[in-house]
Amino acid sequence: MLAVMPLLLGCGSATTNVFPTTAEHAKTTANACSQLFPRGGFEATSIVEASIPYGDDTSLIAVVTSPSDQSEFRSVMMTQEGMVLFDATRRGEHIFVNRALPPLDPAGFGRQMTDDIRLVSFRPQRGNPEVGLTERGVPICRWSDGERTVDVLLSGATNVRMIETRGGRTVREAWLRNVGKDGRAREILLENTGFAGYRLRLLLQSYEPK
Repeated sequence: MLAVMPLLLGCGSATTNVFPTTAEHAKTTANACSQLFPRGGFEATSIVEASIPYGDDTSLIAVVTSPSDQSEFRSVMMTQEGMVLFDATRRGEHIFVNRALPPLDPAGFGRQMTDDIRLVSFRPQRGNPEVGLTERGVPICRWSDGERTVDVLLSGATNVRMIETRGGRTVREAWLRNVGKDGRAREILLENTGFAGYRLRLLLQSYEPK
């Protein structure tokens, strides 16, 4: 995994400027961004390769499920042998931890993990995004609620870079590769840039709409 993760490093944390574009191009960009997230309920199973500072790299299985209205989602992390290490349900900003084996911290780990899942699996907000171009001419969609901002940069027909910032500081970045018509990427590279940052590579094993 470490061979591919440098793609995320050095991407910069400065706020990206959004420059206006034509109405036709803005409509095309907005439509493309809307196709990058699952629509309706789903169950996704992925292999997760994790690189954690001062720790050994590890490989886990993650299962994420969400109902048709996407009002919540449940995430289960387990070993390759099937032992459940962490099980949490998230509704909005509320997190309910069903199981957490030591040394995992239920509150801290639960929020970080579900924040990661929310970024790469769900449309940031229900409203329409700000749409335009970056200074390099890359199509961009931006959702912002005043505290949290999510930028989606379209680097290709099925590839996308996502940046989440809070208070002007980047907290996580992700590259989604081979996004299918179902709105699910077949490979996701994610870097959490917090104090105890970590890197994840998610390889989709199965995806079932509900």
